[in-house]
Amino acid sequence: MSTPPVVEFVWYKASDEAKLTPTLGKEALDIVSSTPGAQKVFRGYQAEDDGITYVSVAWDSIKAHQDLMQDKARYDPVGASLGPTVAPGAQLSMVHAAFNNHEAAVQAIEDPATELAFLTLKSADKASILRSSLDNLEKALATSPGRRSYTWGKVVEKEDQYLLIIGWDSVEAHWDALKVDQNLSAAVAKMRESVDIDLVHVHYKGF
Repeated sequence: MSTPPVVEFVWYKASDEAKLTPTLGKEALDIVSSTPGAQKVFRGYQAEDDGITYVSVAWDSIKAHQDLMQDKARYDPVGASLGPTVAPGAQLSMVHAAFNNHEAAVQAIEDPATELAFLTLKSADKASILRSSLDNLEKALATSPGRRSYTWGKVVEKEDQYLLIIGWDSVEAHWDALKVDQNLSAAVAKMRESVDIDLVHVHYKGF
């Protein structure tokens, strides 16, 4: 059975050197970009805290990424290149998400502002309720002003977590939509009954 495509999300606190030198770490991104199974590579900064760097990679499968990590000759230089971009003592976070619509997820990353909403179930029995809530949210998003691409999917590493990804014209467009679109705000409120939401916006650029 074929494995689905995934998107890798890595985020960490950036070093002062990385903030001053945008090209720092480019060698790592170039290596990943040339890796078999890597579709597109993006780097960006969190809108709410521009000291947090995000790197996202669209992969043919999670195995393609695992193969890179097991290839010491290729992967060691990735770590060596990225290392100076990470603030001293900071930890890297990494997850993969398998989206219902992989192409829409990649497009949302390419949109001007990308909303990443990590949805963690309040209890295991809330999964079916969440899926119904997400269906309602998708209907509301279909007519939301300023909304671009959107989809959601399962976080591979966490049994109780999903990731909603939405592209917007801007961060402000997202907040404005919640103010003026009653269907959207009601759908989000309903979703909060079954999950805790950890939401950020990222401004990505492709490599």
